[in-house]
Amino acid sequence: MKKIKRSLFFNLFLASIVIMNIMVVYSQVKKPAEEPPAYEDEKKDTVSAGNEADKPQDVTAENGTEASTESSDLVYSKPPEEVPQEKQFVTKDASYFDDAAFIGDSRVVGIKLYAGIQNAAFYCKEGLTVYNMFDEPLEVSATTKETLENALSQNQYKKIYLEIGINEIGIGTIDSFMENYRHAVEHIRELQPDAAIFLCGIMHVKKEKSESDPIFSNENISQRNERISELADNKSIFYVDINELVVDEDGNLLPEYTYDEVHLLGKYYSLLSDCLLEHAVEWP
Repeated sequence: MKKIKRSLFFNLFLASIVIMNIMVVYSQVKKPAEEPPAYEDEKKDTVSAGNEADKPQDVTAENGTEASTESSDLVYSKPPEEVPQEKQFVTKDASYFDDAAFIGDSRVVGIKLYAGIQNAAFYCKEGLTVYNMFDEPLEVSATTKETLENALSQNQYKKIYLEIGINEIGIGTIDSFMENYRHAVEHIRELQPDAAIFLCGIMHVKKEKSESDPIFSNENISQRNERISELADNKSIFYVDINELVVDEDGNLLPEYTYDEVHLLGKYYSLLSDCLLEHAVEWP
């Protein structure tokens, strides 16, 4: 009888354990899932923000109104700037020099004294060079001297004629000469922004002078003239070869035109002014 009771008690005990296990398992199955960790939400927010950034944004004009993303039917374009055109030489009468200034050495002194030009301004002196042309006191009247720097700063001209270079041939090299010559032209442009600038070639010398003097030779003069001509753009800066009226077929100054192998006789300086008038340009 006791064995039966113990067996029954044992079986009840096992049955209760089984039932409790079943209840625990059942409760685990029915328990709702835990919320995801916080970083999951942060990750979602980041992805969402990235998607928002990828979306096209409204374009707002400077005045605060929304600008249309569609292209306008009207297209406004800036009118093209007028490009200066190269000018062709024309022939003018002596009144063309009325608003001109002549700058240079003794050759320009000869033009001033003998060419018969009435109303132009002259800034010239024997021995003038590109190295001292802006600072050297120049005689502008019988009683007045003035530097070229001051004269061109105070007065505006429509045409500037530069005839200089013979005195520099024995100074430095052709490159150093051209560097200073170019700087002189650039400075003239700064002081005279509205002027046409005419660069006159250096006048050749007589054959005997050229052949006897290795420095003041027509070959050296021609080399410098070629370099000077390269500064011309034929738009606002022009090169004029004044030698074409005063030299022979070999490029030597005509012997009957000179008294010292370098300068013209007074009566022939009008040839230089005629050459300049035959190489005029239409200028406002």
